[in-house]
Amino acid sequence: MKRLARAKKAGLAKARDYHPIEAPLNSPIGFITAFFAVVTGFALIWHIWWMAAAGVFGAFVTLLVFAFRDVEEFEIPAEMIAQFDRTHPQEVAL
Repeated sequence: MKRLARAKKAGLAKARDYHPIEAPLNSPIGFITAFFAVVTGFALIWHIWWMAAAGVFGAFVTLLVFAFRDVEEFEIPAEMIAQFDRTHPQEVAL
């Protein structure tokens, strides 16, 4: 009984059709934006206007750099996904 279930489960895993996955690259943009938000908030609380302007300007430049970047994602090939699925069958939910 168990052998039949395992054979059926192995047959299902081999019959699946895999497609490549596009994944985003790691980016420090959130940390940098948070830094400028803290600088801006500190400056606005203590009325340091030049620092507030520098913080807003830094956040704006960070936004521009993030918006005009060339490489945003990388592709995980279908063969790698199939290999991972074959090597970790109990961790994959069907």
